[in-house]
Amino acid sequence: MYDALVESMAWSNAYMIAPKDFQREISPRLNPALTTYISALITKDCWQATPGRVIDLLRRIGIDHGGKVEEDCRLVDVRKEETVFFILTLNHEKAYVEYETEVFVNALGYGGEKAARMLASKQDCSM
Repeated sequence: MYDALVESMAWSNAYMIAPKDFQREISPRLNPALTTYISALITKDCWQATPGRVIDLLRRIGIDHGGKVEEDCRLVDVRKEETVFFILTLNHEKAYVEYETEVFVNALGYGGEKAARMLASKQDCSM
């Protein structure tokens, strides 16, 4: 992982810092006894530095194009029939909601492979 971060400095405006510099470079509140990390990559113009901004941008793009953002939902099922995706969710009110769309972006983060496996297994079955 360290080598991959070092390589990324070739295409990003970034620099590596040692643990002794974490309080000065990242936050004075960071625990100086922390031994979890061997270094940190600081980026100035890269999305890695501000993942919250990237998520907000993706949400805004979706909303601006007629999409809807649902919080605290669980993906129950996803299938594709011809050009239409059917996505079944369970929301925080314990209600099932099904969406139909020609565009489905698997931006589910951790666990997103569940949707990919559902679509792959259903594609295999229909062949």
